[in-house]
Order: sequence, then C-alpha cells, then structure tokens
Amino acid sequence: MTKGKQMTLIVAALVVAIGAIAVAGPVLATSVLGVSNTRLLPSTGIVAPVSGPSARQLNTMSIFRTARTPADTPPSDIIDWRARAQGGAGSGGRLLTTTPDGTRIYAIPRLGGVCVVSDSYLFNGCSTDDEIMEGNSIQGVVCSPYMDPHAIAIYGLLADGVDDVTVSFANGTSRVVAVRNNFFVYEGAKSAAEVANVNWSSASHPHVLDPLPSNANSVKCEAAVSPSVASAWARQHETAPPPPNPGS
Repeated sequence: MTKGKQMTLIVAALVVAIGAIAVAGPVLATSVLGVSNTRLLPSTGIVAPVSGPSARQLNTMSIFRTARTPADTPPSDIIDWRARAQGGAGSGGRLLTTTPDGTRIYAIPRLGGVCVVSDSYLFNGCSTDDEIMEGNSIQGVVCSPYMDPHAIAIYGLLADGVDDVTVSFANGTSRVVAVRNNFFVYEGAKSAAEVANVNWSSASHPHVLDPLPSNANSVKCEAAVSPSVASAWARQHETAPPPPNPGS
C-alpha cells in the first residue's frame, strides 16, 4: 500500500505559494491576480515537440490507443509554455472529458510523460510516465485564480486497469468517482465534508493518497477577479514561449 504523504506536503506548499500571490490587486498588462508571469525552465531545458505518444504511453494508457478525431486537438492557446517547453504537442492530444460547465480537458504527450491542459487553465500540469504509473500524478487544488474560492478540485491521470477511485471524507462517508479515458476529476465545495484521502486499487497494489492539506476547507482564497477573467488572460499570455536557456 502506498500513502501520498509527500504529495500532500507538496500540494500544501503550493497552496501557501498561491495564497501568497493571491492578494487583492488589479489586473495588469503583464500579469493577473494569482497568475505568475515567471518562466522557470525545467532542468532539461526546452525540448522539441514530440511526434505523438510513446510506445510506453500507448501500452499503458488506453486513451492514446483510441482513433484520433478533430475534437482531440486542443486549442493552441491552452497549451501553456510549461507543456511546450517539455515537448508537449497538441497534434498527439486526446480529449479526456468535458466538465458539466463545458470545460474541455485534454491529455497531450510530452517527452517522457503527459501534460493535462484545459480551456479554463484550472486542470493543467505535466507528469512523468513513472508518476502516472505509480499514481503520483494526482493534483489537489485548494486555491486557484481559475476556480471559485469556495471550491476544491482533485484530478489526475491513471494508467490502465483502474476503473474508479473512492474519495473518502473525514466524516466517514465516501464517493466513488469513475475513471474514464485514464482520467478522473472531483470538484467539491469547502462547505461540504473535508476530503480525507483518495484511494483505489491497481494491478499491483492498493493506493491511498492525501491530495489536499488537512485544513483545505478552511483556507481562505482571495478572488479579486473572476475565474473566467483569469482564464481569458492566461489564454492570451501563458502560451508565450519561455526565454532562452541561461547561458545559451
């Protein structure tokens, strides 16, 4: 059995960082509340776009074995600079799901992993193939400029063989969330019961992950702009390429 204690600490640290950014302020020409304009390159530097999913991704993620349709190509303005710097390519993308509010979420292959991108920019992030296989690509969001400050979200990619995950709450109740196209998303309100963990079973062993800090429901998030305004700003600015590698 694996427990995601380290993931909890990482997410909690991110929440603190976002909270430090998310203070009242105007929308500026080069930045928007809570959206960082910093371009920190991955340690590998900028890599060329991949031509499509790797053999490993084809073997372990059924979504990439489905026939592509025009609907699988994400809009170019939602593939952010982080995904591009790691070789993320929309030409090999797949539509994972569309949320009830109409947000489209995609998976795009990148060098050694997969990136999730979305219309709203809320469901964005890159994971290595190993992280996906080990169940460590799951993200918990407590504060985001792209999300209602009274909400939380948990989402992630999982390898083949997992049909659903169980979101367990601190009050002893639970909710089963289906995994479709190697992806799941759970959205909830901070006024509801606190999430204790997310658990599931893979072919190798049971997994228990704590994707949110224990005080997630009491964290206060500033929201001086609406999530739609933040998302619109990101679609205009976050796709700009990062600067050249230092020293190049």
